[in-house]
Amino acid sequence: MQINTKKSVCIRIGARYNTECARLSLAEGGLLQWVSQCRYLGVYVLSGRAFRCSYNHNKCQYFKAFNAIFCKVGRYASEEVVLNLLRIKCLPALYILYRVEACPLLVRDRKSFPIAD
Repeated sequence: MQINTKKSVCIRIGARYNTECARLSLAEGGLLQWVSQCRYLGVYVLSGRAFRCSYNHNKCQYFKAFNAIFCKVGRYASEEVVLNLLRIKCLPALYILYRVEACPLLVRDRKSFPIAD
């Protein structure tokens, strides 16, 4: 099986996560990099003492979509139209939250989401 070195990376999680590691070499001659975060199925996994995920990318996508809509139609359209546009265009950026059951969610992460519980 060939491994794509442009898409594959290594990440450490555990007590010695910040220890310097040698780069892994593949049979084809490529090298895998060690990174502090990686994306897997749309979830950003962070290197650290415990398994943790980052949701900053998804929150940024949500607010970019929100600002684009509100700047164009916020003053001119009715509240119903704006809310419908937000539901259709912004909330898909937060659909990552359905995967939260697999990741331990910190209180600060839960409070930082743009939607209420």
